[in-house]
Amino acid sequence: MPPQHAKPWPLCATRPLISMASKIIFLKQETNWFAIIPNLIVLSIICLCVYAIDKTTFIFFSIIIYYLLTRLLRWTLIPKSLYSGVRQIRESKFSDAVPDFIETIGFYSKHQWLDKYRFLFLISSSKRTIKESAMCDLSYCYLMIGDVKKAKETYQSVLKEFPDNLNAAHTLNMIDIIEKNANPS
Repeated sequence: MPPQHAKPWPLCATRPLISMASKIIFLKQETNWFAIIPNLIVLSIICLCVYAIDKTTFIFFSIIIYYLLTRLLRWTLIPKSLYSGVRQIRESKFSDAVPDFIETIGFYSKHQWLDKYRFLFLISSSKRTIKESAMCDLSYCYLMIGDVKKAKETYQSVLKEFPDNLNAAHTLNMIDIIEKNANPS
């Protein structure tokens, strides 16, 4: 088993591949603006219901109810392994995060409908699916523990399933460039 705090895969003998802080998850988040509509509809319905009860502080209570509802839905519909994996990355425990992301990917492979319609359940308004994000996070963990072969395989799987994922494409290109520079022929 690789060490928990292994050095990143080397660019050459002296410079690391990834110079960013290891607490940053390697995935650019983009918002699906259309997915915000269900959120606004739910908030509006809550406002109308609360307004019928209390006309002076309905906005305050509506926001609190909406917040609690979204937290409850996320807590019940997102596997705990995803939260655990993200926490492990923040703590630079990349080896510990790997099984968590594998479990998350398995969960969303079985429950594709939940990932596809996540915005209706107020879980996420990201353009990227949760499975796609978990696959990128898994690849990042492999890269950070020095398992470049598995990182490349996982990034290639991301591109096979999600061909528009620029993070996977750019990281694979970066790995190829680094490998060419490290092993000039």
